[in-house]
Amino acid sequence: MIESGLFRRQIEQAKKLNLKKFKPPKFSQPQVDKDNANKLSWQEYKEKMRPLAVVNIPNIKTELVVTPKNVPWTFRDVNIYIGDDDKDVFEISDLDDKEGDVFMGLNTYLAKRVLDDQNISEIHVSIGFNPDDFSPGHHSIKRLHSHVYTVDHDEIEKKSEKLYWESMSKYEKLTFIEPMSQVYYEYLNNLIKKGVIKRELFKKEIENNTGFISMYLDKNIDSSELFDFIKILYVEFQKEHDFIEKIFTNKEITADTGRYIPRSDDERQFLMQEYLNKNKDVFSPETKRMFLRLAHNLTPAVPQENGIFSINSNETLWISKGFAGAFTFSFVEGNDLIRVDFLPRVLSTNTVEKTIFGKEKPTKIERGVNDASLNDRLLMDRYHQRIIELTNEFQRALNSSVT
Repeated sequence: MIESGLFRRQIEQAKKLNLKKFKPPKFSQPQVDKDNANKLSWQEYKEKMRPLAVVNIPNIKTELVVTPKNVPWTFRDVNIYIGDDDKDVFEISDLDDKEGDVFMGLNTYLAKRVLDDQNISEIHVSIGFNPDDFSPGHHSIKRLHSHVYTVDHDEIEKKSEKLYWESMSKYEKLTFIEPMSQVYYEYLNNLIKKGVIKRELFKKEIENNTGFISMYLDKNIDSSELFDFIKILYVEFQKEHDFIEKIFTNKEITADTGRYIPRSDDERQFLMQEYLNKNKDVFSPETKRMFLRLAHNLTPAVPQENGIFSINSNETLWISKGFAGAFTFSFVEGNDLIRVDFLPRVLSTNTVEKTIFGKEKPTKIERGVNDASLNDRLLMDRYHQRIIELTNEFQRALNSSVT
């Protein structure tokens, strides 16, 4: 199936990219196993993670915690969680306007300040989400969180190895493509056409890339406006995903895999054709063919004997259960724009790795392989110290804004 027409356009694009494999250093930081992480109260979770810094939002209970990472994505990386004892935050849409403003405000403040003073050329903020799916390869922590990580191009290049498309396994190939991104690209243009998303937000043409969409916004966009944009996009994309998912399944689940059971072939094709007729002006002929092919080729899932590494057939290529993916915000030295990538995860086996070191440098991350060297630890320690200082600055500014 991976070599079929459903994937062919993105495969040809992926073959031209500078594909790499990178092994980030492994640190000894406070960690909570995923089973407990998703059961603990907010206070219990926060205490076990031993945060570097905490931001309290004035006049409400919600707080943000900045935590170290045991296995970072690069040489410098932290997580930011948001919540309180009375409110679990699993999705972007769980945040109200004030919470979202502060969450985006802290993330973008840290990114821009670190970019200015840490002698680096690029830093990213990534927010992943998959509140309904904890199959292998997905996020294991249900709580909404971000990553703020530097892109140390020279050091990453030294510790990366070249990947060749022809020699990659099916799992590795599925790291770098996601045909359903084209659906969201066309749906986004329809949202702009209908006025749901403001066209003037975009400072360059929206790009339909290899498994993701790239949008360009003003680097100095207000954090409340940025959150409003991301929340609208999230809610609209989630609604569309849920509608399409109901064409494929009535959400009954198999006991051995925990995956949805597909509707019958005839029912899927009827519902899909009905959907496409109602949206005939939204999707291109290529996307319509992709939908129809997917509707015709679904089969019940079978167990992945070795997780995502055992994908070798249609039955072991699990479609994501529920809305899953990520937003990545890229800040580059000397550039007045933020590149915002939306990376859906439907058929792919990963999301952020498609753009983790830039659009032209998708890189497969092998986590937890190499222990951090002394130099790695010094670099991370300095990063943590600067993050603490900047977070405290942000808290003081936040407090003064309400006095």
